[in-house]
Amino acid sequence: DAPRIESVIVQSRTPVLVVPRGVNRLDLPAAAIVAWNGSPEAALALRAAMPLLKLAGEVHVVTIGEDPVDAPAASAARYLSRGGIEPEVMLCAREGDT
Repeated sequence: DAPRIESVIVQSRTPVLVVPRGVNRLDLPAAAIVAWNGSPEAALALRAAMPLLKLAGEVHVVTIGEDPVDAPAASAARYLSRGGIEPEVMLCAREGDT
């Protein structure tokens, strides 16, 4: 159910792996996207996802709207690079509902 899934994603204080409907396996060499807003929850999820991110073919750290001043996406990228991951940082303009 979508309402239940939404509440888990929004209210959980743990990392959530979202897999599109119809996907029956995890393609680890593919690209991974890290949604970054500078929050403590985003930092916790980033740390917890390190083992999976190390297996990804490429990693993108994405911020929608303003880059957080206290914890910019570049800081998340530096953290990942210390773990051997060289991500691409993407700052995207907010357009409508995100």
